[in-house]
Amino acid sequence: MSRPPKADPIAWFTAERVNLRTVVGQACQAGRVDLARQLASFQCAFQHLQDRHDDAELLWRMIGDCADQSDGGRADAIYARLRVAASEIERGRALDARGDMAWCVEAAEQERESATLALAPYWRGACAFDLDDMEQARRDVDRESQGGAPSRLAGGRTH
Repeated sequence: MSRPPKADPIAWFTAERVNLRTVVGQACQAGRVDLARQLASFQCAFQHLQDRHDDAELLWRMIGDCADQSDGGRADAIYARLRVAASEIERGRALDARGDMAWCVEAAEQERESATLALAPYWRGACAFDLDDMEQARRDVDRESQGGAPSRLAGGRTH
């Protein structure tokens, strides 16, 4: 008796990239920011491991635009903008991301948007590090380690 073939998630995500982008776009067109955000979040690890930061940036821009147009979508828009900036950092474009990252931290603090605050110090610190701004990088590391933002280890959403 032969065994069924083993699942290969990397091959599946690679083959379905375009379809997954389309589904996220359709969720946005339908005004389902929550669904689009969830679908994009499911793809984060694949995009990171396969260096598909271009796909991540595209998805999160779509979600941010959709959230900007929806009632009560400010928290989703802030989070999406953070993910766009993170994608820029991962693509080596920290200078492009710096302004967006600063805006995200400020907006998330004003809105008390915990999902963004859980990630923002890390990404702003990574951005600062890439730009040789060690003082800002150290402040962000200290802020996160002293509990200035909800810890990813304490159950905060990380993607």
